[in-house]
Amino acid sequence: MKDIDKVARYFSQSGVLHADNCNQLASAARAKKLTMNAISRRAYPGQRLADHAMPGLLSFGVWDCRKMQDWHLTPHRNEGVEITYLAKGSLNFTVDEKNYLLSKGSVSVTRPWQKHSLGAPQLGYSKLFWLIIDLNVQKPDDQWQWPSWVVLDVNELACLTNYLQHTEQHVWMANQKVQSIFKNLHALLIKQTEQPQSYYSLITLSINELLLALLDLLKSQPSRLNNHLSSKTYTVERFLQALPEVCEQAWDLSQMADECGLKRSQFSEYCYQLKGMSPIDYLTYCRIELAKNLLTESVGSVTTVAFKVGFSSSQYFATVFKKLVGDTPANFKKSIGT
Repeated sequence: MKDIDKVARYFSQSGVLHADNCNQLASAARAKKLTMNAISRRAYPGQRLADHAMPGLLSFGVWDCRKMQDWHLTPHRNEGVEITYLAKGSLNFTVDEKNYLLSKGSVSVTRPWQKHSLGAPQLGYSKLFWLIIDLNVQKPDDQWQWPSWVVLDVNELACLTNYLQHTEQHVWMANQKVQSIFKNLHALLIKQTEQPQSYYSLITLSINELLLALLDLLKSQPSRLNNHLSSKTYTVERFLQALPEVCEQAWDLSQMADECGLKRSQFSEYCYQLKGMSPIDYLTYCRIELAKNLLTESVGSVTTVAFKVGFSSSQYFATVFKKLVGDTPANFKKSIGT
């Protein structure tokens, strides 16, 4: 399988939440709406990295946008930790429903599989660097596994990991050191795209230097750390947050518990604590909410909607829908004029 065809997935068994492929950015670059330089692997856009080069580096690049766009990076997820640096302009940034305004000099960090968006409602004047490193994470409580070419001292790397895993802050202002490293990385990136496979060693050294400088930056601008962010509770919480997006899949209690690395009874207990209902009841609730949206959008018949949201029988769907909504799917569809 070609590297570009490999797409990471959040749920190990069902494979339903995929890593972002940055199609919007790639399309804009092809249409010359902005300029982009990047080295990448898997589905990320840019010049292909050689197989031997910095395994685990998913993408490093920069876009330079000089005019207002008709698009933005909609909510998406990356399988690795993502570090960005805004060298020019400003950008709206949303992560886990928190809104920020990135200004010149802003550094942002998102954890693996954390939903985020950039530039809403329209991307404007901006020059943004991004770096995405795969840490072999599928659940929030998984241990982060940095690539072997990240050669920080074991204690410094553990400290950086602890900060990034547990901070509730996502945006910092870069100091002179961080700005200088990104400037040097930009020069190396341009050379690398002009002469493939010639500058991997220097880029590797500079990324290590950047991670060390990021650690110093986080220490100098301390934020409250929250160990809950790598706990089993948080793992279940994130799973349940994502479940509405994939509720049409053929989930059962065992599969949901497996995705969170828990026994069925443990997972059920966490679900009761977080949602006040059993996992199957919450799954059913998510499916009915999705069905209401589909009926509102008039995507097809009641039977079609029933199958789309994961029910195997339109009759059972109608029974459950009436119980939760107080009306039949057909009457609900008529009431909204679709």
